[in-house]
Amino acid sequence: MCSGSIIHNLNNEQDIRKIGGLFKTLPFIATALITGCLALTGMSFLTGFYSKDLIIETATTSYTKA
Repeated sequence: MCSGSIIHNLNNEQDIRKIGGLFKTLPFIATALITGCLALTGMSFLTGFYSKDLIIETATTSYTKA
């Protein structure tokens, strides 16, 4: 949604070389985009961190040797 909003607000500009100073132009959208990227990478205190941590913990504790 952030990417679509950026393209729409910049008059359908999709060339990354021409999109600069995004934080000054669209501060809320830039912050939302950065937060979403950090959550996908699994940074602490964001949703991606806890879901990945839970998956790894469940996988390591449920392993039983037959």
